[in-house]
Amino acid sequence: MTCFTPCRLPERRRTHGKRMAVGLLFCAASLLSACSGIKTYENSLNKNLHVQAATDSGSWFSCVRAAVDIHRVGEDCVIDYEGTVQLTGRAAEIGIPADRWS
Repeated sequence: MTCFTPCRLPERRRTHGKRMAVGLLFCAASLLSACSGIKTYENSLNKNLHVQAATDSGSWFSCVRAAVDIHRVGEDCVIDYEGTVQLTGRAAEIGIPADRWS
């Protein structure tokens, strides 16, 4: 007959539960970061677009972030996503190609 001491069994379960929780959180974070779909816009051209943003969450416990999506319009009027510019301050300078529609 095998006898288990009552204090060792719950300790093993707690350790296993913590490892399982950490593993699940790691998997969830890696899946969310891989599937976000947000591509950063290469803002390397001459700055010809000035954007001002005013955001207010209305709460002390949350924050609001603003972003601008840049799209290119092709000759056949097809829209292609080029990237997103995160607006970190109140104003941002963005370089958009002047020789085509965006």
